[in-house]
Amino acid sequence: MCPAIRAVVFAFGLCASTQVLSAQVVAGVVTATETGQPLVGANIMLEGVQGQANVAGRSDAVGKFLIVVRSTGAYYLIVNYIGFKPASSTVLLQAGDTVDVQVSMVPVVTELEPVTVYGTRLTREQLEFESRKNVSWGYWFDRPAIDSLKYAGTVMDIVEQGVPFGSGLAASRGGTRQCYAVYLDGRDSDTFQSEYPLRWLYGMEVYIKYEDIPIRYRNPFRYGYNCGAILLWSNLTPEVLATPTYWTGAVGAAPGIREWSAEITWRPGIPERYVTVARVRAGTYSPYKLLGSEIADGEGFLGDVRRVFVSVYVGKQGPAPLLPWKDRLYLRVAPGGTVYWGGTVQRMEADSTDFNVGRIAPFFGFGGEFALGYRIPTGKIRPWLEARTGAEYITRTGLRWLNVAVVLGLELEVGGIDP
Repeated sequence: MCPAIRAVVFAFGLCASTQVLSAQVVAGVVTATETGQPLVGANIMLEGVQGQANVAGRSDAVGKFLIVVRSTGAYYLIVNYIGFKPASSTVLLQAGDTVDVQVSMVPVVTELEPVTVYGTRLTREQLEFESRKNVSWGYWFDRPAIDSLKYAGTVMDIVEQGVPFGSGLAASRGGTRQCYAVYLDGRDSDTFQSEYPLRWLYGMEVYIKYEDIPIRYRNPFRYGYNCGAILLWSNLTPEVLATPTYWTGAVGAAPGIREWSAEITWRPGIPERYVTVARVRAGTYSPYKLLGSEIADGEGFLGDVRRVFVSVYVGKQGPAPLLPWKDRLYLRVAPGGTVYWGGTVQRMEADSTDFNVGRIAPFFGFGGEFALGYRIPTGKIRPWLEARTGAEYITRTGLRWLNVAVVLGLELEVGGIDP
């Protein structure tokens, strides 16, 4: 290739490279129309008209802002500031452009509708929701907006009714089902669709595109770059969260020491957190299997008679770590104690063939249990099934392992929480 042609090709390649790597800049200042004072912290959003990625920024301490844009084309410039009417215009960016804009915002006086206030002051999490409530690149629902949805019973009902193309069933991006990362009060959460009552919500944010999600809630390693986000903010204080809302009744059976049992359980209604659980259990036991035949014979227990026990366990229950179905699988570790009633027995007196009625005092067991369970979130009534085992120190025989028991029960939401 001759030097002249080579120079032309080099120059063309350099120009093309500059075009690809160039960045466009939108700079300006936001002020109040009446006073000319700069507005600090105004939300600035550049929304791509032809599908370009949205880019956001804020005005600084003197009202100035500078936003770097990688893609050329037409953008909507939208500026929001509390107490002022939103300002918008269209900006056309060509390669390497630096566009200066002056945004003058008009104050607005709005008479607000009556709002039900939960609690005496906003929590840190609720303040975070309020700080983003008017951004234009997401969808937010405060308490009045949630109450206005007539047919919303779950979080996903709100998404279905209030977010265009945001449905977890109908929306698609590139032929795939829309997915969402879910956060409850700023914490990663897997349980929200049927377990979280809408009356507990202070507010809710929905972001369909990954690039629109607030930075602290982007987790590409877990959810990927194609998922949006749902941020739930509760109106519950820690004291309210501790209020009991679920009672459980169950029956179970186990081969060996404890033949059968019935129980009642109390726990708070936050399934995605580890919470205190209290369980009271009653049933029958086999003295021969619990104490051993030598001790049972010496005490006068009859082999075909089952005695009664009552246990009380208080421990922690929450989602099973490192296992799927965190909204359904749970673990429980609970220490407790048991009273075993001996009751009346027949003893044969020495050198006699007659039986006399005697009484065996109750004895005790102290230990703990470990349980793995599966429950079906189906609204007010939830079936569940669990397997559990444990060990007890029996005052008459020492440490004994308890046989694995399989238990089936129903969990009932009674009353719930109405802050």
